[in-house]
Amino acid sequence: MKLWLLLFIPVITYGQKRKLEVVVQKGHSASVTSMKFSEDGRFLVTGGNDQAIKLWDVRSGREIRTFSGHDEPITDVDINIKEGVIISAAGNATGSEILVWDVFKDDKSDKRIKGGTSYLNAFIGGDWEWSFEINALALAPNGKDLFWGEDHLGVQVGKITDNRGKDLLDTDWIPNVIVFSPNGEFLAAGGGEVKKKVNGNSNEIRLWKYPSLEPLVTLETPYPNINQINFDGTGRDIVVLNTQETDSSSLFRNNISLYK
Repeated sequence: MKLWLLLFIPVITYGQKRKLEVVVQKGHSASVTSMKFSEDGRFLVTGGNDQAIKLWDVRSGREIRTFSGHDEPITDVDINIKEGVIISAAGNATGSEILVWDVFKDDKSDKRIKGGTSYLNAFIGGDWEWSFEINALALAPNGKDLFWGEDHLGVQVGKITDNRGKDLLDTDWIPNVIVFSPNGEFLAAGGGEVKKKVNGNSNEIRLWKYPSLEPLVTLETPYPNINQINFDGTGRDIVVLNTQETDSSSLFRNNISLYK
């Protein structure tokens, strides 16, 4: 009886008469690593260690669709429901990539953006190549401009139609989190203490004006290792979550700071 009810769930539609068909809900088979709400708050996209991306209807709590195509755990996701775009990042030192998905299709992505690579000429002979893991990403309000952080300094800038990053926003740290304000006016990023620039400061978040990408302000934080940045509904107030390792043990303490 329960299965019969699931199979007759009404179709959800969004704009231009394109349909989002609800399927039987299964959920992730491994831990969830990232999640983002759509700009209208109606949908949630999640990524997990099962290499899958899932789209959810927030009101009903039901799974709408699963997107499969990555060969490694998902590190971050984002969504622009107005433009019908989902982006997902996955990978590690053996290979990293961003996939671009059409919200209204459940087939595999036909767009792949490769992460950067680095080369090391070993003294023992031979060249070694490794990929930069993609730690964070953000899709611009226009659904076309893309910003992501790899396992090296700076925020990569490109478009969902590119194969690689086209520009770089300078930072002294590897980005852990990249977000847009709700009104789309500001881009913010924060990083961690590991692999920061020599004598660089990771106790900060940086803001840029969008779409000009003009640097606006650097906000100093009490501690490094920025894990989360959230704007309020106006886009003027910012809450930052830091993770600080205590001196007395291997425990970590979370610190929340508010900027107006």
